[in-house]
Amino acid sequence: MKKDNRNDRRNFLKSAGAALAAAAVPAAVLGLGRTAEASNNLKQMLIFGGISGPDPQMPGIFGLACFQFQMSAEIGGSGFATLSDPVLTDINSHIRISSGRRGGNNIYVFSGIVERSNSSELTGKPVTVRVQVLPDDNCNLSLTIENTPVAVILLPAIQKVRDKNGL
Repeated sequence: MKKDNRNDRRNFLKSAGAALAAAAVPAAVLGLGRTAEASNNLKQMLIFGGISGPDPQMPGIFGLACFQFQMSAEIGGSGFATLSDPVLTDINSHIRISSGRRGGNNIYVFSGIVERSNSSELTGKPVTVRVQVLPDDNCNLSLTIENTPVAVILLPAIQKVRDKNGL
């Protein structure tokens, strides 16, 4: 007779996979559903996460890397981002976001600097993150380090990016 063992390997792997997937879910929270008039002191925050597969059109190690990008930043404020690859660890970096602004056509532009990196060549380089919210609420994110595009990531719309006011 088979015993019901909730601590078996399959359940562990399913739980671990679900936890990893939940941690990587791209989300964007804008205005927390309040109008701009009612929340002048409330900053809009964007949170993104995604994975980029190897792209031979990208320069150097970025064309080989299958990296993860996570970012949390405020519109008109600051934030933080990470860039990592578990195999090609030279690209692993912490990015300090110093400014974020909303452009036209559902575009958000964030600027910052590579604060720490496994690669001394990346440390101190300027970073630009450009996010475009697509009509289906997916997001197209492009990452540029010192005027060199290093990634283009399509983020699925797991959670809606726009709030009820269309922001």
